[in-house]
Amino acid sequence: NYVGWTEPEGGLFLFVTLPAEMNARELLKIAVHRKVAFVPGEVFFCDGSGTNTLRLNYSYASEPLTDEGIKRLADSIRLYYDNLINLPSVEKIAGLEDLKSFEEIY
Repeated sequence: NYVGWTEPEGGLFLFVTLPAEMNARELLKIAVHRKVAFVPGEVFFCDGSGTNTLRLNYSYASEPLTDEGIKRLADSIRLYYDNLINLPSVEKIAGLEDLKSFEEIY
């Protein structure tokens, strides 16, 4: 109920919008721990906004792999949202520096 997304009419990406109080960079720490990744959406906003957005690519993975990735992302969003008021403990789940390469995500 608290996440929205674009309906692509072509292209390779879709944008997801989280509730305003959520931060996609913080969510990424949780998602990577669950072996799924995305691009935080703020890099696509010239004015520094978009911290609660993320961009997903759906051009490479098979449909079953995409379905699994969406399930993992949804679980990550739920965990982050449910623990939003206790963020310091959530941040300790995984740091990006723990990954040696993108391939370790898969």
